[in-house]
Amino acid sequence: MVACNRQSLKIVRETIAAGADVSKADPDGFGPLMCACVEGRTEVIKYLLAHGAEVDKPDECGRTPLSWAVTKGDFVEAAKALISAGADVNRADKGGFTPLMRAALMDHLRCFQVLIRTGADTAPVNPHWRKSALDMAMERGSSELKKVAGSLCAERRRGGR
Repeated sequence: MVACNRQSLKIVRETIAAGADVSKADPDGFGPLMCACVEGRTEVIKYLLAHGAEVDKPDECGRTPLSWAVTKGDFVEAAKALISAGADVNRADKGGFTPLMRAALMDHLRCFQVLIRTGADTAPVNPHWRKSALDMAMERGSSELKKVAGSLCAERRRGGR
């Protein structure tokens, strides 16, 4: 369903009405929901979820639609839609990256903040990089992201999260 990332919601509706399977994926596990998430197509994401798309169905690398939404852009509304539908904010992919880590690496401040507000755990450490999402944000983020990560680090030292 290429329509999910390149076409209008109207075409997606028509395609599904004609019998397209919202769960069908290519050999890499990339389905319509992933395609919509890569482009931050919030209305298409909501429509697909309402029509049976699996919110946490991973691709062959273990990346979920939420992971793609926070990686490919600072698609905060797409991330919120997925989280509202039950997406696991702490699910790591096969490389050990959580959505929070991916948002930090890509310097997507708004998604990083939404993930924190909705329960993303800052403690997990990527087994290959040996860094947490906060470490990644402090090393690679903009000054704004570093400020947010720094205050979370300080909170953690005080016994918070």
